[in-house]
Amino acid sequence: MDKQRLELGFSRLMEQPGSDPATVQLLSSWLADSSILDRLRINPYSVAESTQFAVQPLVNAFLLGTQVDLFDLSWEVHCPRCNMLSDWFDSVAHARAQSSCPMCEYSFGVDLSDRMEVTFSLNRAIENLGFPPVCLPPAVLRPVGNLACPNGQTVRTIEQIGPGQYRYYCPLTLSKGVLEVAGEPCDELQSVKLTQLAGKEIVPKLTTVRPGRIEFVLHNIGHPFSGLWVHSNVLSADLPLSSLKRRLTGLEVLHNPIYQRLFGKQVLSARERLQISSVTVVFTDITGSTRMYEEIGDPLAYNLVRDHFEIIQRVFESHGGRLVKTIGDAVMASFLSNRDALRAVDEAHRQLDDYNQHVPAAHQIRLRFGMHRGPAILVNLNGQMDYFGRTVNRAARVQSVARSDELSVSEEVYEDPDFQAECRSSAWSDFRQSVEDLKGISGRHRVYTAQRQSKIPKGIGST
Repeated sequence: MDKQRLELGFSRLMEQPGSDPATVQLLSSWLADSSILDRLRINPYSVAESTQFAVQPLVNAFLLGTQVDLFDLSWEVHCPRCNMLSDWFDSVAHARAQSSCPMCEYSFGVDLSDRMEVTFSLNRAIENLGFPPVCLPPAVLRPVGNLACPNGQTVRTIEQIGPGQYRYYCPLTLSKGVLEVAGEPCDELQSVKLTQLAGKEIVPKLTTVRPGRIEFVLHNIGHPFSGLWVHSNVLSADLPLSSLKRRLTGLEVLHNPIYQRLFGKQVLSARERLQISSVTVVFTDITGSTRMYEEIGDPLAYNLVRDHFEIIQRVFESHGGRLVKTIGDAVMASFLSNRDALRAVDEAHRQLDDYNQHVPAAHQIRLRFGMHRGPAILVNLNGQMDYFGRTVNRAARVQSVARSDELSVSEEVYEDPDFQAECRSSAWSDFRQSVEDLKGISGRHRVYTAQRQSKIPKGIGST
């Protein structure tokens, strides 16, 4: 490790706009005590847990650190079945819709919110460990082995293995073999001798033993370093996210305003798309805008609309939202949770209320809001990261039910316990239920609408 470059990087990070000195100092102290394995793929949630520090300032510091050659950022795709890394790249622009796990021999669609992780490492000029990103098997797979073997050496371990089919593999070299355990239990110690060759080769590829105590012997002649893990080879279902350590997802990073400022121009290829298992989409719209343009004229009305955009963007980003785009005088935004979205809507309404108190009635801005949560597809639309799919359409149609100073939400949002808990502590009135025909969407749908009382008497923007 080049400690001089490391110290210089932290000094430059301190000077970055938006940098928090306490967070930078804590991160410096954590790195000083970290192991090589800690630094290979730095998970901000793990750092937050070990230091008892809030995760968001740490994420911000890591992102800012990429601008001063202190940290490198990596986008990594996890196999849904074994959690191994099936792909990694230094920019979301290189992401692909499909990936394939070499261990499971399984192809899958890449989900930005569930199976794509963002990690950090020290800049290669500071420390080059010489390893690709490596993800060890999660505890839920009950792995055994955990051997680490330098080149030219031999290591061994003894494990109790029951009947079944297992894989023995190295997450670093991506070598793999199959262990068949069958027959009557064996009282004697059995031996499985494995040799790591160059590339992804480990021999033998197939070994058969009886249940009982097995000595695994690994001899490495093909790599500077190799390892060995053993767990079941029959993985037919996706691992529950609750069984894995919490990690910084790609969707979280896309919602970070510092990431948007630094990397917002990085977009998917025009032919690629990424799945998102669930995201909250919010639409806002100025009520009475046509009348406002007619009464005060285009130039002044445009300036008022721009003021409103600035308020919406500032407030939404402060609550973890991402302003996707503006459509005329409407806004489309996304949030990681319904609770965050409601908090943002509540504060945006409050700040616009304050804004309206200082302008004439004809200049006042009143909004209506719509919210829905569901799956979506992330795409590159006109050089911008955008969402596509039924969730977007439904959120827009739900918004059309609302009137001035109202929020309309779908049944999926309303039935979220966290959303209801936030409603009880917010300024919104009780939600009323209606059954609506939503344009372009088949069937009739329950929509829940609430009104937040404004300090300003209803005027030009009311509908």
